[in-house]
Amino acid sequence: MSDDLLFGDDDENATSRWGKLLEKHLSPDTNTTNVVIPFTRPEPGIIDETTPIASVGNLKHYEFGNAAGNKALQGVPFAAKLKDSDVIPGEYEGGFKLWNCAGDLVNALSERNINLSGLKVCETGCGHGLPGMYAVQKGAALVCFQDFNSEVLQRLTIPNLLLNFPQEEAQVANRVAFWAGDWLGFVSDQFDVQFDVILGTDVLYNERAIARWFAFVLQHLKKGPESVVYVGSKTFYFGCGGGMEELEQLVAHHNASDPCKLKVDVLCTIQEDAVQRQVLALKWLL
Repeated sequence: MSDDLLFGDDDENATSRWGKLLEKHLSPDTNTTNVVIPFTRPEPGIIDETTPIASVGNLKHYEFGNAAGNKALQGVPFAAKLKDSDVIPGEYEGGFKLWNCAGDLVNALSERNINLSGLKVCETGCGHGLPGMYAVQKGAALVCFQDFNSEVLQRLTIPNLLLNFPQEEAQVANRVAFWAGDWLGFVSDQFDVQFDVILGTDVLYNERAIARWFAFVLQHLKKGPESVVYVGSKTFYFGCGGGMEELEQLVAHHNASDPCKLKVDVLCTIQEDAVQRQVLALKWLL
């Protein structure tokens, strides 16, 4: 992948393949309820002085992981299943684990001093919420934190916000919102919000996730030359079928059939052993 790409080539195989995949993966999820989560302190006992704290740059976060014995998972229906998997499709999408690309995206935004002041921002699949908290730090007018699981928002994302802004809780409360549910469920009038910036990390882990996340982007990214999506991901998720390569094909499919095309820039590439990760920027070509 080059450093400056417009995925608009008429690749018949990729276009035909993603046309079929979209039909398969964009059906409504009737088992998921999409809701707004209030900004309230977690239940007593979720966080205490024994909860480990780590940091990415100057952003602090609690370390829960996925271990079933963690306090944040007490009483959560899917907790016992996490012994064998980081993700339970349709039930839990990995939000309690800190994935590598969250730090990649925060570092990429910081190193380039990306201006977020006064903008409406959404972090998709937020989990710990580090990129979204970076946007809060940088003066975004609104930061919406979205995660599949309400438990993640209530027991991890919100506590992390309180950890990083202990003296500014009232001010921050007026600039943040929390959505729980499936991405496709937010493509509706109930959540008709347009964002200047959409953030996402490790959201491209399989074909279904890519299809539904991209549908969210098309619906909620404001149409304008300054609007942008910043996404951090592995180039390929082994055994899952997702990654940047699959996103490239889906954008090619979109650009081949839609007048509102997208341009993609590679901001950075990180190579660790055999695993390659990237941070991309997607913009409208208007």
